Amino acid sequence: MTNWKDFFNTYRLVNIKGDGDLLYQVGITVGGKPISAPQFNAIVDSIKNGLQLVTDDVVLDLCCGNGVITHELAKVARSVTGIDSSEPYIANAKAFKNAANIRYILGDVVNVNAWKGELPDKRNNKVLLYASLAYLTPEDLGRILSGLKEITTSRTVIMIGSVLDANRKWNFFNTCSRRMIYVFKYRLLGRDTGVGRWWTPQEIEAIARENDYACSLVRQSPIMHTAHYRFDAVLSRIS
Repeated sequence: MTNWKDFFNTYRLVNIKGDGDLLYQVGITVGGKPISAPQFNAIVDSIKNGLQLVTDDVVLDLCCGNGVITHELAKVARSVTGIDSSEPYIANAKAFKNAANIRYILGDVVNVNAWKGELPDKRNNKVLLYASLAYLTPEDLGRILSGLKEITTSRTVIMIGSVLDANRKWNFFNTCSRRMIYVFKYRLLGRDTGVGRWWTPQEIEAIARENDYACSLVRQSPIMHTAHYRFDAVLSRIS
């Protein structure tokens, strides 16, 4: 099994010269190249809509990476706290994507108790976990949802964004070379080059229900480059 903490401490360590390098570092790419500005804006818009983001929100951005999305949320919200376990990512977030209403914390998002004491505000009412569920297990997600109850409000909205859809896996592995990589590297050798775990929508719904969250599944906008193999899930507290 891939140790994702070690993986992202060494993955794409590049000299940051601009936003393109930041996008490349966290894998927001197509064909190994940073996505276009319109595509990035589409991602940000989908997150704002999914979270129903407004100016009074206190946001928690889990697996925030180098802050390239965190910084965009901070342009709307009252405050944003980004959490990530990668030291290089957090260092770059602080260096290149900081603002007066942003705080970055180095920590394991699964172990909420380890970093909740560092939060500037425990009344978080919006939580984002974007394009990162692939690097977590079902048990991890359950622990996160359980731990969030202590640091969020009863009206909290959680967006689990850009989830790899197991039902549409072959829309991604859609060429002979990609299918060979999947069969030989993933299935036979058990290696992972950064794609991670594929989820069924039913898995997320079940874990949400077990932790007293309602779950709505959302198809991504067709203008997004990931729409053919990813989906979003929006959770809200039941109790």
